[in-house]
Amino acid sequence: MQRKIALIGYGVIGNRVADAIVRQDDVLVFGVCDVFSDWRIKTAIKKGLPVYVAPKDTKAKMQQADVSITGTMTDLLDVVDLAVDCTPKNIAAQNVETYRERKMKFILQEMKSTEPLATLLIKRKIN
Repeated sequence: MQRKIALIGYGVIGNRVADAIVRQDDVLVFGVCDVFSDWRIKTAIKKGLPVYVAPKDTKAKMQQADVSITGTMTDLLDVVDLAVDCTPKNIAAQNVETYRERKMKFILQEMKSTEPLATLLIKRKIN
């Protein structure tokens, strides 16, 4: 049985992570989620990957750019086994809260901060 993966963030790193996941037999990129409607997300479409938006207010912008939208990040997280988050650290810190609230498994890309994620989350809650 293939495990369904949500790829959150489809920039330079997310694109490469998707390519690696697609080559595996036991996992499936069920969808990619992003906020941009530029060439990066259009690359995902050319590769046959379903596109989801986060947050919801970017949906209209993507549709104006002729990006076919499958749903929202919430829709995607409802149906996958694991989220692989390739977003920048400030977005990833927000997303971690969502993943934990849903009690779902997730993987974060390498943080570019010298501070551990827990510290970033604590600072975000304080501010």
